[in-house]
Amino acid sequence: MFQAIRDGFPVRAAATFGGFTDLEALASTQQGTAMAESIWPNFDEQRAQIIARRSAIQWPEKLNIPLLLMHGSNDRSVSPAQTLLLAIELGKAQEEFGVIVFPGGNHTLVQERVERDRHAVEFFRRYIVK
Repeated sequence: MFQAIRDGFPVRAAATFGGFTDLEALASTQQGTAMAESIWPNFDEQRAQIIARRSAIQWPEKLNIPLLLMHGSNDRSVSPAQTLLLAIELGKAQEEFGVIVFPGGNHTLVQERVERDRHAVEFFRRYIVK
């Protein structure tokens, strides 16, 4: 989704949960490297280009719509630090965003789905419905 926003997909707001924002950090682990290699078979040869294209942390100023970033504190697939670091960069770029970290939440926030979806709906009502 971050790439679509960067490339001008016509949306007025977006909400994410468990999204990776720094492929370099994710691929620095054995699990992350295995994931990257399974998605991009040429990851070893094209590492720098793939990381630059898919790491929103490198281009926060291009995420110029209101964003709601949600993450579970117990996400074992993508560190919640990825969301928090993007939030810091969005703040520096003076972009509009919100952050919610769900204590104990996992990658998909399945146990928090009602609250997760309620926050997303409220966010969209604030920025889309006028």
